[in-house]
Order: sequence, then structure tokens, then C-alpha cells
Amino acid sequence: MAKLPGPIEDEIDELASIFGETGNPAAAWQAFALAREHGFAVPANVDAEIARFAQAVTAPLDGDRGPITSRSVAEAWGITQGRKPAPELRNYRRDLDLYFEYWRLRRTKHRKTSAGWIDVPGLSRNEAIAKLVDLHHKSPKTIEEIMTRFFKEYGDGDPLKNLASREP
Repeated sequence: MAKLPGPIEDEIDELASIFGETGNPAAAWQAFALAREHGFAVPANVDAEIARFAQAVTAPLDGDRGPITSRSVAEAWGITQGRKPAPELRNYRRDLDLYFEYWRLRRTKHRKTSAGWIDVPGLSRNEAIAKLVDLHHKSPKTIEEIMTRFFKEYGDGDPLKNLASREP
């Protein structure tokens, strides 16, 4: 029987997937660092990004263009003025967790009673949003914006029924 991936391998795969979806270089670098630190293979898309970055950063050394500067590193990393990849990564992951939590609240659950198994309906859309507001101290507008963003990406339906989506 094949060995199941552990939490570090799952984290590396999730970060590589986030990099593939968003192009956020912080996700690629975090996946690369975790893979190297724990002796796992670096995912192909992350490896390609690291190689591309290294080539872009060292390009000034291929002639008389001068030293590597912070600007050339920022450009190679894809950081434009005002962009902050690490906070973007943190916020993306937080928002994705909220999206999946919303659907966990909406799903019908099954409970065993003395009479047998019964279906317990999930919360309505508004009830689920209100619960997320209470749990995470975000405004209803913020929760709505997060849901809208991921509805556009994954579709307005339970991600377990949509094979194109994945739950962390």
C-alpha cells in the first residue's frame, strides 16, 4: 500500500497549487523552502519559477550591466509598486478557508438517533454568513465579497459537488 502524504507534503502541494492559481511568488518560495527543509521533491511549477527567478536576477552579471539591485530582484519576483505577496498569500488562504467553512455550514448533515439516521438541514445562505460574521469578526460585506470572489472561481455551489474545486 502506498504511503499517504503527511501534513508537510500536503502543505507543499497546496502552496504549489496556490502559486499555479494566483501566480503569487510567496507561495512558490514557501513551497520551495518547505520541500528543501524537509527533503521532499520540489513541485515542477515551483521549480520552474525558482529557475526563472534565478535567471532573471543573475541576468545583470551576463555583461557589463552592473550589479544586482533591489529593483531588479523586485522585478524578477514580480513585485510591482504596492504589491505585497506575503500578505496576499495569507489573505488568500484565509479567504479560501472562509469559503469552505461557508459551505460546511450550508451542507446537510446526518445524525444518528435512536430511531435511525436523520438528515439535519444546513444553514441558509444568510444564516451561514451571519455565523461567519460572528465567528471571525468580519463585516457581512467582507464575507459577501469573499464569497462572490470564490463563487466566480469555483461556481455558486457546494465545492464537494464541483470536481473542479478542492477543499484544503
